Amino acid sequence: MLKPRNTAANVITTIVAALLSILLVILLFATAIIGTANSLFTPKGLGKVVNDALQNVDFEQVIIDSAEDMDIAEEDLKEAQIINRLLKTDAAEEIINRFTADIAASLNGEEGGHLNDMHFRKIVHEHADEIVDVLCDIDPSIDRETVREEMHKYVDENAEALVAELMTIVTDAVGAADEIYPILNGFKTAFIALLAVCILLAGGIYGCRWYRFGGFLWMGIDTAVAGLFTLLTALAIKSDLLTEMLAESPQDGAIITATVYGIGGHFMRTALLMLGVGVLLIGLFILLKFTVVNPKIKAAQTAQVTPAAPLPAAE
Repeated sequence: MLKPRNTAANVITTIVAALLSILLVILLFATAIIGTANSLFTPKGLGKVVNDALQNVDFEQVIIDSAEDMDIAEEDLKEAQIINRLLKTDAAEEIINRFTADIAASLNGEEGGHLNDMHFRKIVHEHADEIVDVLCDIDPSIDRETVREEMHKYVDENAEALVAELMTIVTDAVGAADEIYPILNGFKTAFIALLAVCILLAGGIYGCRWYRFGGFLWMGIDTAVAGLFTLLTALAIKSDLLTEMLAESPQDGAIITATVYGIGGHFMRTALLMLGVGVLLIGLFILLKFTVVNPKIKAAQTAQVTPAAPLPAAE
């Protein structure tokens, strides 16, 4: 490791490593985009997007903005306020996670059954205090215990019908799954293939720049650059320009903005992960340089300067 490298070999391996690095950055970026897009259709990913969207949409404000075009009564505004608050509760988040898990399962050709009437009743009963707090907050005049009893009675009697209505959406998704499933399956295959190629390219780059652990520096820079491209993509997705292009009305804009921000958040997390890996690889190179390489160089230089001890005289 401490011997000088052959100049010709150093030049050739540098050129090869540079070419491989360009290819690696492109493929890492493609892997990040395809992998993140694929993760959006997993139960966890889809649930995260939907919940993030609902957390950021003010349905009450959407109704108010629509008041000019629609005959909105005060009772409608109150109902929108209740819906807006309830959708931001832990109970709603848990129901939505189960619901989106069923959608994701249908889109991926898997078994569903994550949400049924038993789950619905259990979630509402477990989070009854939170739901009652919301209702009493909006209308302090109502009796807390009466609301609790009526809510339990309504959910117990109508849970099956409510879940069936939600599952109609899943059924519609299953109908479209015949077209979507091959695309998602292709994304998974492409992601695995690209990841394998990226690993091979990274190995080739390290093989070219292994001298004094330089391969870690090259791989770190490549990963960080690909992460930067992914970050720019995330910012572009979350930009107002994309929302304006997709929204046909101001009311749609609020919902689309929240959804787009949720999707952009997935890409942002991928970008930060890649940037973090890049920094770690660069940090590993620096650590090895100061703890392994530099001490060996110093020891070799000291050995060259220090004269050899004289041999003992023969008797």
